Amino acid sequence: MSKNYIAWDFVNIFPTAEIAEGCSIGAYTEVGNLVKIGKNSRIGAYCFLCEGVEIGEGCFLGPRVTTSNDMYPPSPKERWMKTIIEDGARIGASVTILPGLTLGAGCLIGAGSVVTHNVPAGERWAGVPA
Repeated sequence: MSKNYIAWDFVNIFPTAEIAEGCSIGAYTEVGNLVKIGKNSRIGAYCFLCEGVEIGEGCFLGPRVTTSNDMYPPSPKERWMKTIIEDGARIGASVTILPGLTLGAGCLIGAGSVVTHNVPAGERWAGVPA
């Protein structure tokens, strides 16, 4: 299988991650097991995409975006939650996304935000908490 995406220096991609064509993954990013990244999405440098994150097509994640799948670590794996980032979502630099959330299609999350609730499609959210 040929690689149809760009992964810059020092990117760690776990074996069960699925990355679609046209994606760009910035340096020093970790893409965990069972992560799915849709076509033409851009992931900035120093991002942490933990197991179970699903990113739609045409998304943008700025540098240092962090996801979590465990609300109260360390929990047994059966308690881990998925995070869904729908098509066209845009997430600013240094955003933290708590586990189990859905960020709707086309939403915009301001830099430095901590996302604590589901974000409806097309909405703009920012702050701590967002």
